[in-house]
Amino acid sequence: VPELPTALLVRFEGSHPKRTIGYRSDIDALPITEDTQLPFSSVHDGRMHACGHDVHMSLALAITKYFSEHQPEDHVIIFFQPAEEEKSGGKLAYELNLFEGQWRPDEFYGIHDQPDLPAGTLSTLAGTLFAGTAELKVDVIGQGGHAAYPHLVHDPIVGAAELITMLQTVVSRGVD
Repeated sequence: VPELPTALLVRFEGSHPKRTIGYRSDIDALPITEDTQLPFSSVHDGRMHACGHDVHMSLALAITKYFSEHQPEDHVIIFFQPAEEEKSGGKLAYELNLFEGQWRPDEFYGIHDQPDLPAGTLSTLAGTLFAGTAELKVDVIGQGGHAAYPHLVHDPIVGAAELITMLQTVVSRGVD
């Protein structure tokens, strides 16, 4: 698919299928320089699998390897999803009808690692559990002037500062 050229869908036939289970993993490296000095650090300057993408991808590869050697009872689809951070790759894949026919899962799962929890611990919550990213572009237009004539100024700096403060409180005061 030209819109998602690095997307990969893998399907395993179930031995006695009653449903199709999907697992989704983000696969993109992010434009961040890895500075850990660990032996498995990124070898590409300015790009690394941050935000747990390496964990998500490793898990997807492990699931794929497992089911390549052990036929599942239900059908299983593994979706290696690109473009999570900038283009909403999952939504784009859905809008491109990639999950139709035999590729349509009855249930779709994904994970997000939480390094603050002990290893082996799973947590879940009905509703929103983690935030996503989005871009908002706003032009604040004003009119500068002289400090001696503040009544003739429409100060865009003060307006922009107020807007930033208000936007920050939307999440911190309105979203659990």
